[in-house]
Amino acid sequence: MLPAIYSGGISRMKRFIFLFLSLLVVLIAGCTQGQSAPTAPPVILAFSVSPLSVTTGGTTTLLWNVTGATSVMIDPGIGQVDVAGTMDLQPTQSTTYTITALNAAGVVTKTASVAVVAASPPVIVVYTATPATVTAGQSATLQWNITGATAVSIDQGIGKVDVAGTRPVTLSATTVYTISASNAAGSVSKSVSVTVGQAGPPTINSFTADPSEIVTGETSTLQWDIAGAKTISISPGVGPVSASGTRVVHPYTTTTYTLTATNSNGSVTAPATITLPSATTAKPVVTFTTSPSNITAGLSSTLQWNVTGATSISIDHGIGIVEATGTQAESPAATTTYVLIATNGNGNTTASATITVGGTTGALPVVNSFTANPSTIGVGQSSILQYSVTGATSVSIDPEIGAPRPFQQPEVFPTKTTIYTLTAINGNGSVTAAVTVTVQ
Repeated sequence: MLPAIYSGGISRMKRFIFLFLSLLVVLIAGCTQGQSAPTAPPVILAFSVSPLSVTTGGTTTLLWNVTGATSVMIDPGIGQVDVAGTMDLQPTQSTTYTITALNAAGVVTKTASVAVVAASPPVIVVYTATPATVTAGQSATLQWNITGATAVSIDQGIGKVDVAGTRPVTLSATTVYTISASNAAGSVSKSVSVTVGQAGPPTINSFTADPSEIVTGETSTLQWDIAGAKTISISPGVGPVSASGTRVVHPYTTTTYTLTATNSNGSVTAPATITLPSATTAKPVVTFTTSPSNITAGLSSTLQWNVTGATSISIDHGIGIVEATGTQAESPAATTTYVLIATNGNGNTTASATITVGGTTGALPVVNSFTANPSTIGVGQSSILQYSVTGATSVSIDPEIGAPRPFQQPEVFPTKTTIYTLTAINGNGSVTAAVTVTVQ
């Protein structure tokens, strides 16, 4: 039986003649030489194209390897080849290649396809000029990023450039820069303009105080951003500063800070006011806590306090006059409420803290430890609250944190000195512990 005729890039008659004559030659050669014919058809070990997809004009490589064949051909358009080899091809359209291998025992074929996609023009991903406005003699920076280009250039004397990069340009007049990118599919261009303007005084982009209202003893942070200044200073009390930055200030009365920025073309100013309570009305500010707040008879609790704006401070139950910040261990035999009195020329502020004395040891939760690391930070920094509690059914930390997740060590960002209170609760009651994070 004659071998089957396969469709492809050559004509059906040409392919038929090739296969018929190849088989005839093989049979005649075997008969005339007294050799036995092959007992199995050829084996196509490999037949592939790489890559499987190319753009118009791109190259793909055809690879094949055949054993046991007396004749091998590839179509369309290639014809007879050795039993193994490679060939670089530049197809103009998507093509399926067919390899045909034969011997006296039969014919085998295999196909491999390559997809040809139309090329597209380059894409200008980024093209900018920074800054867009300068004064005469100053520089701007051109920046670009282009994909799919074989050639890129910028006018105004710059010429050929890489597909991505930056280039400083110094200007004496307003200038338009055009970038052009091309490949086999076409070209694209884009323009940016750099304006040369009249030089002027500095620009104060921002000047703020945060917080703008504080109480005596607290701090605020000045923050600023200035452009085009030769010298910058802040008064009162700060002095020369750089073009951008922050400064922690500690005013004791309402204060307006003035920023002055100067260059050869003039000066500009901006105010930032920090408001404090009037000295004629402000009373002391008090924080007063116990840790733990529940103890059993014979154990101790720690009183902790922090007072600002006071001229004298005292605690009852025999403790007497104390400093503005401190702690005191107490072991009352029964539940006791301690009262702190802070005084200045505007009056008194009182605060109370109770130590509850319970019954059987171990009935309440136990706060093994409650610390802040670090305990003193700067504005904008953080501290980690670390604690260990046993015998509690629930734990919460105030202010703001609430109930932390199991094994969580909360990170806090206080803007002023803050006392954090941990409360541990079980069916028998609650205990508390306090720790102070000082903000300088």
